[in-house]
Amino acid sequence: SGSTTFATTDAVATCVTALNTAPGVWYTFAGDGSQTTLSLCGSSYDTKIGVFSGSCGSLTCVTGNDDFCGASSQVTFTAATGTTYYVLVTGFSTASGNFTLSRTCIFPCTGVPSPGFITPTTSSVCAGTSVTLTLNSFPIATGLTYQWKEATTPGGTYTNIAGATNTTYTFTAAATRYYVCTVTCTNPGGGSATTAEVVVNVSSPQHSTITATPNANLCSPATSVITATATGGIGSYSHTLTGPGAIGAPVVSGANNANVSFTVTGIPAGVNTYTLTTTDGLGCTKVSTVNVTVNQTPI
Repeated sequence: SGSTTFATTDAVATCVTALNTAPGVWYTFAGDGSQTTLSLCGSSYDTKIGVFSGSCGSLTCVTGNDDFCGASSQVTFTAATGTTYYVLVTGFSTASGNFTLSRTCIFPCTGVPSPGFITPTTSSVCAGTSVTLTLNSFPIATGLTYQWKEATTPGGTYTNIAGATNTTYTFTAAATRYYVCTVTCTNPGGGSATTAEVVVNVSSPQHSTITATPNANLCSPATSVITATATGGIGSYSHTLTGPGAIGAPVVSGANNANVSFTVTGIPAGVNTYTLTTTDGLGCTKVSTVNVTVNQTPI
């Protein structure tokens, strides 16, 4: 931290932004080959920053900034090993005041990087849900690339996901898939490593069959049995039926209560539509309809 309140204005050349209108304070450091970020974020006045190489009598602009984080300044550049850098902290127009200057360094990757791990390791969601997978505990270094991959079966074969090249991957779940992320150091002598696999289980309940027996040539008040079989969900199913007449309690059978039947009595004359809603253990639903046509009984 420091202050430019009692500093003087320097006759320094423009470096991305004009740097000669407000009091300024100078710093120097030796480059170490890292990607270096110099930040004035959080300072108490409208700052500017300029970075130069060369010498005090012959400065060469490297980079500069006026407003990066609000009215505060920040720059990022590669600090070449053995180069001396001169950093000017100054202000917009004639502004001066207290500032906080921080330096953060990220070094180039080498060899085969640790790929880290993906969270969550297992998820179960309804089709159409937005899912975010996050890479954790990977190296912080320059020269790293990331490639997410997916497979339809455990253990692969994996295929690259187009555009999925960040440390997080967000997508809309459509079907159960298995995911890994390959981390590569692109610098000379670098290599690649791949995370352990994670799975996103996707539930998409369907009605493989739904029928009403009988569904036509009936006289009012009629009786029909509506049956259905659910597939594609996760966990145990529950079923509800709505429509005209008196609907009996569901009778379920099969694995996870996938098969269901309802006896409906007192069905009135007309084309009657029944709506079946099936919900799996995750709360994912499937809605289907079936019609029962009933003739008016002559009086």
